[in-house]
Amino acid sequence: MKKVAGFIVLLCTAFCLIGCRAAATTLPPDPEALVFAFAPEDPDDATMLANVTLLKVMIEQRLMMTGYPIEVSFALSTDETTIVAGMGTGDIHVGILSAESYAFATLAHPAAIDVVLASAYEANEAQVDDMRVVTDPDAVMAAVNASGYLGLTRSDIAVGAIHMMLLVRTGDDDAYRSEGIAWLAGKNVALQSSTSRYGFIEPQFMLYQNNLSLVPFTQTPQAAAGEVGYTTITGHANAIIALMNGTVDACFTYLDAREEDAGFSVWQAAHPTLDRFAETRAVALSTGIYGTTVAVRKNLSVGLRNAIRQALLAISYDPEGAAALAFLSDRGYVVVHDEAFDGERELYRFRHPERDF
Repeated sequence: MKKVAGFIVLLCTAFCLIGCRAAATTLPPDPEALVFAFAPEDPDDATMLANVTLLKVMIEQRLMMTGYPIEVSFALSTDETTIVAGMGTGDIHVGILSAESYAFATLAHPAAIDVVLASAYEANEAQVDDMRVVTDPDAVMAAVNASGYLGLTRSDIAVGAIHMMLLVRTGDDDAYRSEGIAWLAGKNVALQSSTSRYGFIEPQFMLYQNNLSLVPFTQTPQAAAGEVGYTTITGHANAIIALMNGTVDACFTYLDAREEDAGFSVWQAAHPTLDRFAETRAVALSTGIYGTTVAVRKNLSVGLRNAIRQALLAISYDPEGAAALAFLSDRGYVVVHDEAFDGERELYRFRHPERDF
């Protein structure tokens, strides 16, 4: 799961992609000043505050270059819920939000907020086909299981999302495909802590979608009741090793945790003739899981939304701009559209049943 270090992005495509989605209705005049907002971990960090000031100037300069002489300010919020509320009322025009907060924003204010960018990651080789990004989980999984696959990342290709992956031992994959995910009922799967997106939250959601539920394996899961036992094994590499050693029957992890050589050094030394890619098979992938998003108010003109998108793209791939953005832990952005977040919204509804959307 490496953030993108550097690659070429075709900035000109931003104009077409957002322009094609323009609403036919007449929008109010663009504001004379734009308010950006994010929730810093430490609002008093001097380096972060200096970078915010630098980023403000860079955005203003980029907007000026595209015909928008607009003053930019940054609001530092205590939490992202406050940012969502501010975007709903129109007090905030651009929000830097986690994918979960963006999902919440579009459920709470569906007519008010839209995404323009997502943080970029280096693509896994299975997500690329002849320089084209592949987003279909079935196509990605087929590539993951193909001969010669090594789980490598592509520093020249950016993606906005990565996948959760379900692994079983080679030899069990036929039984899994015969029965589907119901094969997990009564078995023992390796998970991470309950806060892990790839190692617990997404697995729990996938099982829920298939009428299965998690119980600690020590409580003897009942297959007839659709119960899947789990054992918490700290570290994705350790969970995969437990799978290969037969301690567990399956393992939920991220695409592709098997590539992280350091975590497997001891196991590989003890099993020099074994290949962890050959020993395991991917049998299910989640939809794309996103990181940071850049969301804007929908009542900004199409031209201004394009200009904001282009400005941040250009800044993120400029060395000085990338340094200024370091406080957000974002090393580049990719163009995304709202429909890519349908899975994030479904997950949000699952995790927040008390909210009626």
